[in-house]
Amino acid sequence: MIEEFEKGHMLAQAGYKCEYCKKLLTDTHFEFDHIWPRSRGGLTVVDNLAVSCRRCNENKRNHVEWIDPVTGSTYTIFNPHTMQWEDHFKQARNEIIGASPIGRATASILFHNTPQYLPPDLRWDKIEGVYENEPLYYFLNHMRYKRLRNDFGTLYKQLLGPMPCLDSTPEQMRVARFARDLLLLEL
Repeated sequence: MIEEFEKGHMLAQAGYKCEYCKKLLTDTHFEFDHIWPRSRGGLTVVDNLAVSCRRCNENKRNHVEWIDPVTGSTYTIFNPHTMQWEDHFKQARNEIIGASPIGRATASILFHNTPQYLPPDLRWDKIEGVYENEPLYYFLNHMRYKRLRNDFGTLYKQLLGPMPCLDSTPEQMRVARFARDLLLLEL
């Protein structure tokens, strides 16, 4: 059994954030996820516990691996004790994007209720110049999500329609047109 002192220490070490999605936690709204699930023989010891928000803990359940939606291959789920978060995820606004096969597999199971996958052919660094313009960023990210879901009919209509460009700088529009053109080329 983990002592209250150890729980507080773990929460502080995690920066009062979920170790999976980096959501800010309060001391009354966090859980401990068994990195290696108890149902698979995992022990309730500090080395096997990750500070987690309820959503991540409930979505992970007893899984230790999941399918990368881009490659279709199975990968281990991100382990906050042995892996570096920045190697597998990128964050823009309140969205977490899987930036590696492990990150995408983890995102598809833990964060599956939001479109946050990164196709390999539309790398994040090509559109990160637009994330400061929220309508434009969400438009492009939603288009990537539709592409991954093979919703090509709707995607084609929306890509040919006007792009939301409220208060866009010329550079943001250039990057947005480039991202849109990449998606159109794939249809």
